[in-house]
Amino acid sequence: MTTSHPPVPEYDLEHFIATGQSLAIGAQGAPALATPLQRTLMYDTGIRALGKQPQALVDAFEAEVETCLSGFAHWLGRLRPVSRPAHRTIVSAVGVGGEEIANLQRDTPPYRDIVEQVRWARAEAQRRGLTYRVSALALMQGEADALLGTGLVGYRAQVALLQRTLEADLQAVTGVTRPIPMFLYQTASHGRYAGTALHPSVEIPLAHWQEARDNPNLHLVAPMYPFPYADGLHLTNHGYRWYGHYLAKSIAHWLTTGEKWRPLEPTRARQRDSVRVGVDFHVPVPPLRFDTSLVRQLDDGMNGFELYDQTGRVPISHTRIVDGTQVELVAARALSGAVTVGYGLTPVNQMNCDDTGRFLAWNAGPASGVRGTLCDSDRSASDLSDMHGNRYALANYCVIFRLPCD
Repeated sequence: MTTSHPPVPEYDLEHFIATGQSLAIGAQGAPALATPLQRTLMYDTGIRALGKQPQALVDAFEAEVETCLSGFAHWLGRLRPVSRPAHRTIVSAVGVGGEEIANLQRDTPPYRDIVEQVRWARAEAQRRGLTYRVSALALMQGEADALLGTGLVGYRAQVALLQRTLEADLQAVTGVTRPIPMFLYQTASHGRYAGTALHPSVEIPLAHWQEARDNPNLHLVAPMYPFPYADGLHLTNHGYRWYGHYLAKSIAHWLTTGEKWRPLEPTRARQRDSVRVGVDFHVPVPPLRFDTSLVRQLDDGMNGFELYDQTGRVPISHTRIVDGTQVELVAARALSGAVTVGYGLTPVNQMNCDDTGRFLAWNAGPASGVRGTLCDSDRSASDLSDMHGNRYALANYCVIFRLPCD
């Protein structure tokens, strides 16, 4: 679903808030990087704001760990020039490690922190004679629900509820009634968790994609498999800063055009004959390409694609890009009954599951986790560099998906 609004007008103070689990607060992202920031503020208690009461707004900087918000603010400043002399970006992160989404909803401590801190920020803006609004929310959550076996439908409802209630409560506090969209990442760590027999862990990344696809107030920024991980579950400091650039790209698109951000995602799958299936894609920057320079090819050589028919998983003999916006899959045998295409669904080399439902030896990431090599042709790159001195590349990688064929 695509919904357009007029471009968002500038305010003197524009607030961007991250919430969710440990990735929302940069867990394992040490040491903090010296990310250059201009015209960016934080509470005097720091970017990580859970359980804190601000007393002032100060120039933003990271302490101890790198969150995604510095990379976000840095890149947003380059993608979205502003004309108001007083304009500043405010960033804050309110996340709780290991928390399921039901415990982030209205009347929970993290939710109350967000609302009360925004109430304080609005009062501070009024004291200074400045305009203020919350421009967007970022949700970095899902791992706890993958472990618990939260179902796809129920998780989608919880994400939509969190956006809807936060929007209503923050609009009431600020007096600004423009939409406050929520920008999601798509977890790629479901291989770490078993989930349940009824609701396997893969339902969470599928829920991220499906709810963002169908809900005009939710935007899916990117899948997480291309980013470097510190421990197979949390990102490195560079991983957080890199993801912040993608968050900035999607939010800047919304702010400057009023249009919903759409990642590289499938739009339709069709069975063409007894062995061939074609998948059409929304491609942010055509043409499609397979690229193994960042994401390692999988052992089967099929770029992350999977095929299923009424008998189960079907081996694929060939994948190829057609006309820049389609991928053709050729099955190694004749397909039977209803056919489904998957991408990035099945973890390999999980080893043993412990008694808590975790595969502790399994690691997410571009070389070992669930992943795929399909991306678009966005050749833009950051002015900042990773730990190897390479500029962060900003191609859009395909979402994890499961899609039935027509």
